[in-house]
Amino acid sequence: MTLNTLKLLVFCISISYSYCFMFVGSISSLTAMPFRDKFVYTTLNVLDFCLYPRDTYFGTTHYAFRDITKMTLKRDNKSDVNYLNHTRALMKMSNPSYFDDIIYKKGDDFKIPLITHRVWITDVKFPKEIDHNLNQDKLDKLAVTYYQFEESSQQKGLNWTHYLWVQDKSLLPETVEFFESLGVIVREVKELETMKNERVRKQFDYYVEDLRAVAAASDLMRGITVLEYGGLYFDNDYYFTEWDYNLNYYFDYYAITLPLSWNLGVMLNGFFGAKKGHIAIKNYVKTMVEAFKFESEEQDRPLYLNSCTFKTTASTMIGTGPTAFGSSSLNYLNRNGNQDIIVRENPQIQSYTHIKILNEKGEVDKLTISISGKDSYSASWLNESRDMLTFGWHDLTKF
Repeated sequence: MTLNTLKLLVFCISISYSYCFMFVGSISSLTAMPFRDKFVYTTLNVLDFCLYPRDTYFGTTHYAFRDITKMTLKRDNKSDVNYLNHTRALMKMSNPSYFDDIIYKKGDDFKIPLITHRVWITDVKFPKEIDHNLNQDKLDKLAVTYYQFEESSQQKGLNWTHYLWVQDKSLLPETVEFFESLGVIVREVKELETMKNERVRKQFDYYVEDLRAVAAASDLMRGITVLEYGGLYFDNDYYFTEWDYNLNYYFDYYAITLPLSWNLGVMLNGFFGAKKGHIAIKNYVKTMVEAFKFESEEQDRPLYLNSCTFKTTASTMIGTGPTAFGSSSLNYLNRNGNQDIIVRENPQIQSYTHIKILNEKGEVDKLTISISGKDSYSASWLNESRDMLTFGWHDLTKF
């Protein structure tokens, strides 16, 4: 039994059974607590004593949104902006109903290009093919997605370009063969212009080493690929059976809210789209890169990635995933003449987006964009056992 495991057991004995995430899960245990305990236990993470390290609830709920917003204002030389008023404006924008009154104009060409991106990251020492994580049903749905895109585009005289991004094609012969059989071009992440930056490359390698945070590495790549090429990104377990090309014609940026226990600035980064070089995606990538600090730079790490949080899957959820994506993007939507939108997550496979448009006669009209697709939520990046053992003083835990 490790020292951390022993300390965790002592902690569990000292409090109510229903509070102990070792037995009932951190979310369930936090839900059972009175507010005082929730606040104390989660805020202790900021003081580098890890009780509930992965779940930045209550006392630490809005640290990420606050820190990322302030980083953005500083980056734009707007530190003198009234932060409270700025936050209120962003809070309105984080609600999809904010976009109901925007009047969108159809582009002469596609704003979001007909390009798709997927990413498959593995341990280069012990590489695993994609069928290690996806069962046959998910692989079949993945294939249906490409068939649907190709069939619908041929009917309209259009052409898609599909990419899968991997570290080294030679390590994944079966994965490469599978995707190429579907008409997908398999490319290596080293081809990306941003990956020529040594620090970015080292950050990626840090995430991948011993599978520390392989999902964070994937997050970094999905942001960079859409930034450099434009198009749509979707996870390998996200599938589509119907596509509406109006989405590409009307929007420069498209994202979906992700309703969690805290809603402010959280958006699904398992499926999103943007034009090449979109300012919101550029800020997303900058946020991931600037906030990341190696262990030797720990003292410079932002508060929302404190030492407790950083050593758990929260480094992905908050540092590179939905929180980082949403909080950074909100600051740049519908700027510089862009037509951007955030829509509500729909648990059903069929989703409808109702917008106001300026029709060919110059009159305000209504349009419904219908797509059929769903996230299977494999959540293969979660590591509950490691997260639970990040307990006590953070410097006693290896990440």
